[in-house]
Amino acid sequence: MEFENKAKDAEIAGDFPSAIKYYLQAIDALKEMELLQGLQFDIGNILNRIANLYSELGDFEKAIQFFKQAIDAFSGSDEDLTKVYRLVGECYSNIGACLIAASESNYKVSLEHFQKASEFLEKAAEFEDAVLRRYVVERVVFNLALSIFCLINLNKEKDTISFLEKAVSLIKNYKLHGFAANLIYFFLHLINKKFNEAHLILKEKIEDAADATLFSSSLQAVIIGHIMDLAAKHIPEASILQNRIVEEKGEVILTKTLFEDLLLYGLSFANAKMPRSQFKEVMALLVGKTQNDDVIITEVVPIASGSDLEVVFQDEHYAKSEMINDLAAERNEFIVGWYHTHPAIGLFLSPTDIINQLGYQSLNDKAIAIVFDHNQMTSASPGLSIFRLDDPSLGQASAFHAVRWRMKDASKEIFAESSSLFEKFLTNLHNLILKPRQISLTQLTKQINRSEMFLTEIIPQLITLRYLPDVQFDPITKVISLKK
Repeated sequence: MEFENKAKDAEIAGDFPSAIKYYLQAIDALKEMELLQGLQFDIGNILNRIANLYSELGDFEKAIQFFKQAIDAFSGSDEDLTKVYRLVGECYSNIGACLIAASESNYKVSLEHFQKASEFLEKAAEFEDAVLRRYVVERVVFNLALSIFCLINLNKEKDTISFLEKAVSLIKNYKLHGFAANLIYFFLHLINKKFNEAHLILKEKIEDAADATLFSSSLQAVIIGHIMDLAAKHIPEASILQNRIVEEKGEVILTKTLFEDLLLYGLSFANAKMPRSQFKEVMALLVGKTQNDDVIITEVVPIASGSDLEVVFQDEHYAKSEMINDLAAERNEFIVGWYHTHPAIGLFLSPTDIINQLGYQSLNDKAIAIVFDHNQMTSASPGLSIFRLDDPSLGQASAFHAVRWRMKDASKEIFAESSSLFEKFLTNLHNLILKPRQISLTQLTKQINRSEMFLTEIIPQLITLRYLPDVQFDPITKVISLKK
């Protein structure tokens, strides 16, 4: 009990690794006292908590491992079957979602787990009282929706009909509202090619769903991100479509160095080797000029980092923007837009992003918004998109579209090379500091051809995350040195 209480306190404090350690110690303590036999259900609950914490940390393989152990513990317990069926069903649902989060090639096996989840949850619903039955039925509907999601990705749209009919029937019979029901109606409109209706539900009910508490927040963000990607592939008329490019004159032009700056800034605060609980969004201003109809970016200026969920412009950011704009004006340039990251949630403009973009595009119709998601990086894709609002006069109701862009000095292999960019940057950075043992930020700026403002923003972060484990930075003298 002592370890379990410590685990709960650590969990509340957000220290998930410590919580996992204490939960495991709680299980070991029960083993030593030979109390496991009569406490299988309690062990199952502890294993379920550990699995959810690993899911929150983004370690989906470990999460799957512990969800499976929880299923075994629940199934071997003497607890009331209603509880067992419900919890086993939820574990299968989580495994299915974790498999998708781990790899998009897992849709087939994920589908099997969502179907198992539905079966167990339906059994539980038969025996639940009226109040809890509605909750369990909603979970059934949610797993039917995820089954449909897998089938669409497996190009088996015809097989979705029975799932949709069953889900709609349950929604009507139990008068369900909320995320699960909205997801079903989104897929229903998608299958029937009613793209405007599907997009409306996506934008208003799914994109920023506050009532979706069916998985851990990290796992939920991944699943919603995949749903957004699905919408981008299947809704040709929806504004969320990432490839939708409105025919307009001009393009966005940047250099290879600036492209790398955008990636390095984002990767310093969220990357594949970091647990999702540590992901942070970052924001930067884009300085440049317009030439004919083109937007030419000449500088990326970091302006904010460390926001947990979403970048929102504050008074301090507007003040900093004015200062940057004044400095840019001295060389006949100005702020041409902004950049921010969407760690593991996809490339699009959220409602908050649209509000931010309005602040720029209402003053300059060529203003742009660049979005980067490290999860979208492949050998053929940079993991970033550039957007512009269709019609700023519509305010928050405006749709958006992708903008054409290019690098003027990059090789054909640039996207493939980007996958190792961060590691090479860290190695180069460490070697440049290691040789003299001490270097000023100004000297380092010249040697690696990056702006001082850029390095000032990311060096402390890289030290905090121990990417530069033996290095220290003095923000007053702006000297980087090896620890003694």
